[in-house]
Amino acid sequence: MKKNRLKQILAIIALVVIAGLYITTLVLALIGSEKTKSLFMASIICTVAVPVFLYIVSWIYKLVKGEADDARKKALSEEEPSDDHLS
Repeated sequence: MKKNRLKQILAIIALVVIAGLYITTLVLALIGSEKTKSLFMASIICTVAVPVFLYIVSWIYKLVKGEADDARKKALSEEEPSDDHLS
């Protein structure tokens, strides 16, 4: 249960960050100053890069966790004596 709660909290944080990036991009597009262009480009790049980065991190986590679970199951199955010799 705690893992699901942690995932929900992290997902909400990610949504807030991404929404903040969109709002920042919009505000920077409307403001006209000398540094606005560079800040606007940085905001656009982050708007794309942050979700991609979060996706890659979650994908790698699933891969690593899946391999760890597979190794754990394999180790447990090797430790348990088989019932084949009883038949």
